[in-house]
Amino acid sequence: MHEALALLLVAGGLAGLWSWSTAGRECAITAIDKLCRELALQRLDDSVALHRLALERQYGRLTVLRVYRFEFSRDGAQRHLGEVALTNGALAWAQVHAPEGAIYLDLRPSG
Repeated sequence: MHEALALLLVAGGLAGLWSWSTAGRECAITAIDKLCRELALQRLDDSVALHRLALERQYGRLTVLRVYRFEFSRDGAQRHLGEVALTNGALAWAQVHAPEGAIYLDLRPSG
């Protein structure tokens, strides 16, 4: 009986983690697509990869920071790296590494 309950709890935890991860990735893809449109960039390979997970203190509370990496191009030939970060499911910052220099956008609400 206890083994079945433990197995059920583990399965529920894994399903919750998978759902959280999938929702974060979809949020990152939406943010990256919007960023690329606004900066006249083309996201390459239709892929976004989780690069880093970290705990961060924001407004006195610990939150999970998720950093996703993607590749983009301006001309379709050269590949460049970009990153977006999410905290609490919202976009925190974005950075694109263009040939003329990095562009950093802090997208956290002020306050």
